[in-house]
Amino acid sequence: MPPVCPSCHTALDPTHAPVARIRGAKVVTYCSAACADAPTAKPPEPTPPEPTPARGKAIEAKAEAAEDESPKPSKAADAGPVPTPLPPDPQSPTLLRAEASRGISSSLRTRVLLASGAIMVGGMAIAVVQSVSPSSPSSVSAGQDSVPSVVVPELSSDAQAVDVEQEKPPSAEELRALSIAELEGQLNDGSPRFKRLAGMALARIKHQGAVATLSELLKTETSDLSRIDIAYGLALAGDTSGREYLVRELESRRRDVRIDASRRLVQLGDDSGRKALHQMLGVRTHRLGAASVLALLGDEKGLQVLRDTFESPKSSDENRMRSAVGLGFAGDALAREYLLEILGEGKYVVDAAGALAKLGDRAAIPALKRQLMLTALRVGAAESLLSMKEDVDVTPLASALLKGNAEGRIAAAEAILVLDQ
Repeated sequence: MPPVCPSCHTALDPTHAPVARIRGAKVVTYCSAACADAPTAKPPEPTPPEPTPARGKAIEAKAEAAEDESPKPSKAADAGPVPTPLPPDPQSPTLLRAEASRGISSSLRTRVLLASGAIMVGGMAIAVVQSVSPSSPSSVSAGQDSVPSVVVPELSSDAQAVDVEQEKPPSAEELRALSIAELEGQLNDGSPRFKRLAGMALARIKHQGAVATLSELLKTETSDLSRIDIAYGLALAGDTSGREYLVRELESRRRDVRIDASRRLVQLGDDSGRKALHQMLGVRTHRLGAASVLALLGDEKGLQVLRDTFESPKSSDENRMRSAVGLGFAGDALAREYLLEILGEGKYVVDAAGALAKLGDRAAIPALKRQLMLTALRVGAAESLLSMKEDVDVTPLASALLKGNAEGRIAAAEAILVLDQ
């Protein structure tokens, strides 16, 4: 019998269906969104696998215990099983509008959705990044002190793999198109924060829509440090007003603003902040931050501060780690063995892997690939992997792009654009 839509029974080719939903751990395709959302739209009853005797008894025991401890379900709950949480609706107005602007076909949405469903249901292994100890230093580039532990629940024994053998994974061009469409949608409809993140991501490809959005945000943003980021995005997109703003902020009364503006200028290949950074080498609370930025310029004064801090027996664990990371990012191999020890212990500063990547040490690659799984870290990890010319499986990024929350989708889209360079 040929495949049909479960609601209206119209003949349907599952590989080119316009709408897909995950029902009962299976991907079910429909001829339209109306059929997919209809009350009568039910997937075929799955045939539960035969558990081994020991496993079966354990499952039954757990089920009986849960039934004894749980309140009686309501009549509404008796109507059927609780549906599996759905991925983002492919027919949502935001996604449809973004696709219309990029000319993305509905069959591509279905293919990526099916592939993502296979990842979720099939149980693709996701590495667990251990927590950073309280003594770990703040991230030099991301401003983070630690990486939270990620707990991945084990799939239940009755999870059924989705058959996608006949589905081709999305090409690099298709993923790039989906990423740009997602970011453009955030520029139009996102919150101010998401507009900023999307604009900075699109600035990488000199997107003119990003310039217009960031220019407007620069006028309304109230945070001094956020304005630094916005100005950097404008400069990255080729707008001269961004660089001019960063240069003006070198005269800010706030030291952290001066350091951040200097760091962004260094990332643009501009050493205009060198004088301001030299002045802050004498300020205890900003000494290492300023030295780390100067080291990126190859400045000998900055490098010497980092070397002295790393080698001093009086340095705290935090300052020793920060100086080691700063040296690594500057291409100085003095602290290489120390950075490797941090990775080996599994309690590592986020930037330790990035610093080792700058030194060309491939021992950092596994940690960087794990960081691709985390929203706050994936863009930096993508940049480091790109610098090492490492081949990266972008399937997890495609899954995050399609099924993550807004911030996760933006980060996945930007990481895809980074890796596509």
